[in-house]
Amino acid sequence: MHVAENLFYEDIELLESKHKLASVKQLFSISFPLMMIAFSVTLMLLCDRLILSHYSLDALNTATLIGNIYAMIQFAGIKIAYVSEVFVGQYNGSRRYDKVARPVWQMFWFSLALFIITVPLGLYTANLILPEKFEQLGSFYYKLLISTAPLMAITAALSSFYVGRGKIRIVTITVIITNAINIFLDFILILGVKGLIPPMGINGAAYATVISNVVQVGILLVDFLRTHNNQLYKTRHFSFDKRILINCLKIGMPNAVGLTLDIGAWTVLLLILAHLRAEYVTVHSIALTIFLFFNFFIDGLQKGITAIAANIIGAKHWTYLNKLMKSAMILYFSIIFFLLFPLILFPNYTVSFFIRDNSNLHYIVSETITALQFVWVFFIVDGIFWTYTGMLTAAGDTKFLMCVYSTTIFLFLLTPVYIMITYFNVTPSSLWSIISIYKIIPIIFFIFRYKSGKWKKLNLE
Repeated sequence: MHVAENLFYEDIELLESKHKLASVKQLFSISFPLMMIAFSVTLMLLCDRLILSHYSLDALNTATLIGNIYAMIQFAGIKIAYVSEVFVGQYNGSRRYDKVARPVWQMFWFSLALFIITVPLGLYTANLILPEKFEQLGSFYYKLLISTAPLMAITAALSSFYVGRGKIRIVTITVIITNAINIFLDFILILGVKGLIPPMGINGAAYATVISNVVQVGILLVDFLRTHNNQLYKTRHFSFDKRILINCLKIGMPNAVGLTLDIGAWTVLLLILAHLRAEYVTVHSIALTIFLFFNFFIDGLQKGITAIAANIIGAKHWTYLNKLMKSAMILYFSIIFFLLFPLILFPNYTVSFFIRDNSNLHYIVSETITALQFVWVFFIVDGIFWTYTGMLTAAGDTKFLMCVYSTTIFLFLLTPVYIMITYFNVTPSSLWSIISIYKIIPIIFFIFRYKSGKWKKLNLE
C-alpha cells in the first residue's frame, strides 16, 4: 500500500481498517451498518403503516398526512443536529479529540430548546392545518407526535458522536432494540389485546412511537457519558459554547431548510390530494410508504459518504474524494439493480402487503403498481442527488445546496403538480412521473459545484 495512504490510516481513526482508502469495500463497511440502522427505522415505519392499513385505510391515509407534517418538523431538527457529525469527523480526522464532544453537546442543547416551539405547535394547530375529516380521526396522533418531535433531534445529536468517528455499533444496537419495541407496541396498542387492551388505532401508533423514542435517547445518552468516552473525548464537559453552536447552525440550518422544503412539498402535495378523491391519497400513501421503506439504502450510503469525506477533508487529502465518489456510484447502482425486483418485476406482490386486489379496490391496486414504476425511476435520480449532497455537506457547502434545491422544489415539483391536478384530469399514478424527475436540475448544479472545487475554501472554524 502507498506510504501516504498508510500515514492517512494512522491519522484518521475512522479509516483504520483492512480496506483501501475510499474504496468500494471501505465505503460499504462504513455504510452497511448505517443502512441497517436506517432499515430498522424504515421497517418500523412500514410495520406501523401496514398495521394501520389493516385496521382501516382511513387510518393509513391520516397517519401518512400527519406523518409528513411530523417529518417536516422532525427532520428539520434532525438535519441541524446531525451536522455535528461533520465537526466530529473533521476534529477526529485532525486528531483534536478534546473537541469531538463539543458540537454534540451544542446540538443536544439546541434540540432540547426546540420543545419550546413544538409543544404549543402540537397542542394548538391541528384544527388549523388538517382537513376536517383527518382532524377528527388524527387529532391526538398529531398533538402527541408534533409535541415530541425534538426527541429524534436529540438522538441525531448523540448519534453523530459515533457516526462521525465510524464507531456505530452502539447506535445500530440501540436503533434495532427501540424499533423492535415500537413494532411490538404497534401490534398490541393499534390492534389491542382481547380482554386486556382495547384497540387504540392511530392513537396507539402515536404512543408506540414516543415510547420507543424516549428509550432510544436514554440508551445513547448513558453510553455517551461513559467513563471511557469521557477520558478521551471529554463527553461530560457539557458547557454551552456559543461559537461552536453558531458554527453548527451555519452549516446545519441551510441543510435543514432544504430538507424541510422538500418534505413540506410532499406535505402540500398530500393536502392538495386530500381535497380530491380518497383514491388519490391512498395510492400516494402506499407509494410513498414503499419509497420511504427502501430509502434506507440511500440514507445509509449518504451518511457513510459524509462521514468518510469529512475525515478526508479534515486531513486535507483531497485526491481521495474522487475515488470515494466513484465507489459511491458503484454501490448506488448496485442498489438500483436490486430495487428492480420489488418495484418493476414483482410490484403486484409488493402492493399485496397493503391491499388485496378485488372488484372494489382494483383501480387503486392498478394505479399503485403503475406508480411504483415511477418510484424506481425516482430512486435513480434521488440517489445521485444525495450522493453529491453528502460530499458537499461534508465540506460545509450547505448554503449552496439550500439555494439550489429550494428553488427547484417550487419550480419543478409543486408548480407542475398543481397545474396537472387543477387543469388536467390526471390519474393518481401520473403524479409520480413528475416526482420521479424533478431532482435532475439540482443534480446538474451539484455536479458543476463539486467539480469546481470552490467548497475546498470553506472553513468550519
